Amino acid sequence: MTRWKRVGLSLLSAVIAELLMGFAFSVPDGKHLFFERAFGFAYLASYLVIPGWLIALPIIVIPDKAAHRPTWQLGLIGSSIGPGIMFAIGIYFAIANHSGINYKREAWYLAGLAALISIISTAIYLTSLKLFC
Repeated sequence: MTRWKRVGLSLLSAVIAELLMGFAFSVPDGKHLFFERAFGFAYLASYLVIPGWLIALPIIVIPDKAAHRPTWQLGLIGSSIGPGIMFAIGIYFAIANHSGINYKREAWYLAGLAALISIISTAIYLTSLKLFC
């Protein structure tokens, strides 16, 4: 598979995972707000999903190193990018605001959400990579 196909496949898997999570978290809101909440979530989550995808891009583009790695290592790397970004943002704001590292319930919720998106995106990417290669 060429580099461009792997890049496109990884972007598509990130967007699909983002939309799946947006739909899943919008179901409890009812029919009247479903699409508004789902696509609003996708819009806001794109501010973190796209940078996470850009961070993972060197692993995807460099075929020699990625081809020799076992699937579990690629899955572990891909699944840890989202929570790593969330924790890095939290640490940055804790240092910038001189408040210390004090994660609140919402921060843990967002880190868990980032972990779910990363795990689903990585699973979609690795599964499609195995199917199409």
